[in-house]
Amino acid sequence: QHKQFIMDEVTMSPRVDDAASRTMRRTSGSTRETALTITRDPSALLIGSTAAGDIVAPVAAQSQSVQILTLKSVPEGCRSRLGGFVTAQAVKLLVGKRTAARWDGWWKDIRDEVKTHAQALGCTHVIGYSENCAIHADLCIISGCGTAAILEEDENATHDMTLAPDESAPEVKSCSKPPGLAGVGTECSCFHIPYNPASVPFPMRPVDCKLCHSSQVPEMLFATLEPPQNLPVVQPGAHINAQVARRKVYPSGEKSAQYASDQIPFMTYNLHRQLVYKLKISGCNALFGLSIQIDIGDELIVAQATATGFCVPALPLPRPLEIRSR
Repeated sequence: QHKQFIMDEVTMSPRVDDAASRTMRRTSGSTRETALTITRDPSALLIGSTAAGDIVAPVAAQSQSVQILTLKSVPEGCRSRLGGFVTAQAVKLLVGKRTAARWDGWWKDIRDEVKTHAQALGCTHVIGYSENCAIHADLCIISGCGTAAILEEDENATHDMTLAPDESAPEVKSCSKPPGLAGVGTECSCFHIPYNPASVPFPMRPVDCKLCHSSQVPEMLFATLEPPQNLPVVQPGAHINAQVARRKVYPSGEKSAQYASDQIPFMTYNLHRQLVYKLKISGCNALFGLSIQIDIGDELIVAQATATGFCVPALPLPRPLEIRSR
C-alpha cells in the first residue's frame, strides 16, 4: 500500500494523495541492522514520499551544490530569498553494533535528502538548519530541518570595516510596528520566491508582492530563521505552537519501528495543519523561528512545533476571522 502526502507550499494547505512509499532496508550479517526509513519526494515541503525504486545514488551527487548552514540569521552583507521549510525524518531500529560510521551514514542520508528538497525549490543553501535524535529502547528517530534559500551578495552593503572611534553604527529598525507602516519600503526581496512557479512539481498560487509589486510571493511562509531586523510588520509577534501524540501499539522491536514509520507522516501532516489554522486565527501570514521536535516514550510518540507568527505586509494579509453559527 502506497500513500503520499504533497504539501502546497503557497497556500500551505496540504493535499493528500494516494501514492506512498516507505522503504525498509535490511542488511544481513553478524551485526544486523534494520532501518525503516521514511523517504520523501523533493517536491514536498513538509512530508511526502517516493517509490523505493526512485531512490538512486545520483540524488547525493545532485545535492552537492547545496550548502547547509546552521546560522539562525542571514549573514551581514548578504541578501536572501527564502524558498520555504524543508525537512526529512528517518526511523531506525537499533540492532547489532552501533558504530560511528553507521551513525554518520544515517545523518548523511538525512542531510542529502534535505539538500534535495532545497534543490527542488531552486535554492542553493539551507540556513537555520538543525538536527534532532530521539531514542527509546531499540527505536531511534532522526530528523533534520531548515529553510531553503538563495544567498546573494548585497551590492548595496558597506564592506568598509574601518570606522572612526567616534562613528556610531547605523541604526537598525526593530521588528515592531512602524508608525503608519512607514517602514514598508524596506527590504522585501527575502519573501520573493526563488523558483519558477510553473517548474515546481507541486501546485501553488503565487501572488504579486504587496510592497514592490515587481516579484511574486507565497501566501504564507514558514522559516526556521529569526525574522530580519528591518522586517516591517503590521502587528507584534504571536507565539504559535502545535502538538500531536500517538500511542505506541508495540513496545519495541521491528513492529514498533514499522508502526512509528507509518505514523510520523500523519503526525507531521497534522502539525502543519494546526500551524496553518493557528496562524490564520492569530491574523499572521509568516512563521519565523520554527522548530519541530519528535520524542518517543514508553507509551507515546509525541511531535511538537513552536514558532513566532508575524503579519508581514509583503505577503497577502490574512482575512479577518469569521465566526458563524448554524
